Amino acid sequence: TSTQSLPPPIPPQARIDPGPSAPAGLAADIAPERLQALTEDFKSNVGDRIFFAEGTADVGTRARAALEAQAAWLMRKPKVTATMEGHADERGGREQNVKVSEVRAGVVRQRLIDLGVEAQRIAIVAYGRDRPVATCAEARCAAQNRRAVVVIGAAEGKRTELQGRGDVRGRLVSPGSEPVQ
Repeated sequence: TSTQSLPPPIPPQARIDPGPSAPAGLAADIAPERLQALTEDFKSNVGDRIFFAEGTADVGTRARAALEAQAAWLMRKPKVTATMEGHADERGGREQNVKVSEVRAGVVRQRLIDLGVEAQRIAIVAYGRDRPVATCAEARCAAQNRRAVVVIGAAEGKRTELQGRGDVRGRLVSPGSEPVQ
């Protein structure tokens, strides 16, 4: 178990407005078949996930190398947008997990920006523990759920998949404001 604390919340200027649709000329103009092919290319040649130690948003050596490859891919495809999904494991309360997943997504987004990807091309969404990829009581399952996932062509601000059973299942973040509820 890590004793490091989480970084401070993402400052408003680091957040982007996903808007009602992608910026003109970006992923909204890409045909669905092409978008699917781009997504498969990204996943198979670059990888779409960054993993974190428990309770942290620290980007380790392997994660930095993966982010460099992701940034290079995104810079070669200037019309492609992305959403950085933040996820957490089952430990901790719901609000704490949404917050840590927001911080993780923001840290990864900022690293991609620092590597040259335009800020307006990357939105973030925080899911907390609501979308686990592994469910078991073992530590290996929890480790798989502490992640950030790059979703290609998804920075369109569509909120329909973020809601379920009457509660918010994720939060889209806008500049200068609190997360959209």
